[in-house]
Amino acid sequence: MITLASSGSLSGKAGTASVITYTVSGDTVTSGVDAFQILAQGQLTGSVAALTGLSSVSAPTLIKSIHLYNTSGSSVSNVQLYVNGTAAANQILNVTIPANGQAVYADNGWTVYDGNGTSQTLGNTGATGPGGSAGATGATGATGATGSPANLTGPVTSVGAATTIVGPVTNAMLATMANLTVKGNTSGSTATPSDLATTGVASNVVLASAATIKPKDIEGRVYVDTANTQGWSGSDAGAWINSAYSYISTTYSNNNGGVIELASGSYSFSTPIVLANAGLMSIILRGAGDGNGSTILNYTATSGAVISVGGGSGNDGGVQLENFTITGTALGNGATAIQWGVTGTAGTAGATAKNVSIRRFTTGMNWATGSIAYAVNLINCKVQQCTNGLVPFGEDNVMIGGLIGGNTNGIVVSNAAEMQLISVAFDDNTTTAINVSNSLARLTLLGARFENAGLGTASYITQSNGSISMAGGALQDDVTSGSQTGFIQMTGGVAVYNGVWHYSGGRTATQCYNAASPSQITVNNPIIAPGSSGNAISTWFPAAYAKRISSGTTTSTTAQTQILSIPVPLNTLAVGTTFRAELQGTQSTTSATLTYQIHIGTAGTTADTVVSSAAPNVAASGPAWARTILTVRTLGSGGTCIAEVTSLGSTTAVSATTATTGVSTIVSNFVTVSVAASAGTHTVQVAYIEMMQP
Repeated sequence: MITLASSGSLSGKAGTASVITYTVSGDTVTSGVDAFQILAQGQLTGSVAALTGLSSVSAPTLIKSIHLYNTSGSSVSNVQLYVNGTAAANQILNVTIPANGQAVYADNGWTVYDGNGTSQTLGNTGATGPGGSAGATGATGATGATGSPANLTGPVTSVGAATTIVGPVTNAMLATMANLTVKGNTSGSTATPSDLATTGVASNVVLASAATIKPKDIEGRVYVDTANTQGWSGSDAGAWINSAYSYISTTYSNNNGGVIELASGSYSFSTPIVLANAGLMSIILRGAGDGNGSTILNYTATSGAVISVGGGSGNDGGVQLENFTITGTALGNGATAIQWGVTGTAGTAGATAKNVSIRRFTTGMNWATGSIAYAVNLINCKVQQCTNGLVPFGEDNVMIGGLIGGNTNGIVVSNAAEMQLISVAFDDNTTTAINVSNSLARLTLLGARFENAGLGTASYITQSNGSISMAGGALQDDVTSGSQTGFIQMTGGVAVYNGVWHYSGGRTATQCYNAASPSQITVNNPIIAPGSSGNAISTWFPAAYAKRISSGTTTSTTAQTQILSIPVPLNTLAVGTTFRAELQGTQSTTSATLTYQIHIGTAGTTADTVVSSAAPNVAASGPAWARTILTVRTLGSGGTCIAEVTSLGSTTAVSATTATTGVSTIVSNFVTVSVAASAGTHTVQVAYIEMMQP
């Protein structure tokens, strides 16, 4: 097959003009579509000229057959063809075609036929010489001289006794062979080859052991080992891998790609590995495994990226990293293990890392910004002991299984990144497992598990912007004592948590989902593990359940004293959402008028709007009680609610219901209850507040 790249050409001429017709057939490849067709037809001129339609092809072209036919009754010599030029270095054919004969190029090369269709591969047998004259006694005459062979044309040419083979000797030129035979020599000395049965050959072949076979290239699968047995250029493993990659890029061009196989063992090197040929669509860098005793890439430098991955243009890609471990010098060493996307070359769509482990870097994996890194797939990868485990960018990135553990920050989403995390384990990251701060960030977690078995932080997700959706999975704190601020720290953005499993070994949380305005959070169907500590559970979901005081709260002024406040995350309120609170207390030796109030607003203090109040009288040393209910009536920035306070002092009972009061339900709110005493001291001994959804 003859291959013409874009702008390539096929030219020709004949010793006699306008008598040799040509027909060229093959394929054109346009936008990945292969079309078989007649590429050119016409007659060769007397001087070199491009064949019609093949002067400068517009797309890669595969020429599979050429038919040259002599329409004249005389042989025509100097029939010549040229590829991509007309100089001597471009010539691929020079034959003589017999009268009414033809020259045909196909899979087995060139064949010349005479006018009767007979292949012109051997000369004609010379004429028998004349018989000797009879002697006087009848003696036999002398044998006649052997005739001279005819000159040959085609792949095998001859002039007199000189014979020349033009081009390769194809299989079609060889004698036929019996089934299951090979050509060889088992005589023990130099001899003419013969056809040997394969059973006989096997007994004469000695195979090397697997340990001694050190191939360099087997049909696009190239090999690198710790001793560089294959002789790749460069002084360390990084340079050897780059050399192997360059070899594949050159040897297997036209986007065929290949595989670089890394033998097991430890490779210490400082030369960064760059896999970023925009014209090479598919390349696999594969080790012997990512566990102990397998392939370990030990990067000794403290800057740059160990492996930089480019790929094809547009949505092409296909770079795949498999089955090895990358180790650095220390956590925060200044280097990056894998850089997805190489500026100035190409994107990473379709790039994959599978069974790749990373340890001890500043950044485990970093995505280049500028729309050249996206659609990266991580399968069962582990990133540990890095300052930042993953720093993603771009759309449609996916991580399935694997571990993000022992890092300062597990995943840092400071860029516009979309990422799906499926059954990923987050263990013992010391500051936070996930930090989202970009408004265009989009994270989806399915069955992800967060834990601190080594007693790392339980502040697993920190969000100030962007969007997070988590379905299923687990938030688990293994610490048995003390307190912490909560699993989720949210100061902005939007988040939805559905059906998440929660557990504490005993440490209490200020609030499991610690959301502050203007964040928007929805928590549906939370699951609290039966084995969790009861003390820890009571403060996990104050927004969804209840809050109570643990000791008496005293007021001795006419100003309102806050007794309890319950946070209401954004998007929690619905029409019919109801808050109920009760307070019971005792008065000092001075009688007074008590004023109970229920508030709603964004401050979480008595400064929030008073929705309803009641003021009973209480005798000296007398008891007092109040119950209040607040219900949401309408939603939106101009939403409304209504409340009622029923109170009972030792001398009077008072009940008050106010008209509807405005409240914005599109921000985070607080519902607060408070009390004031006109004289003396009033101590609230028991109080609770709870939220009930419709």
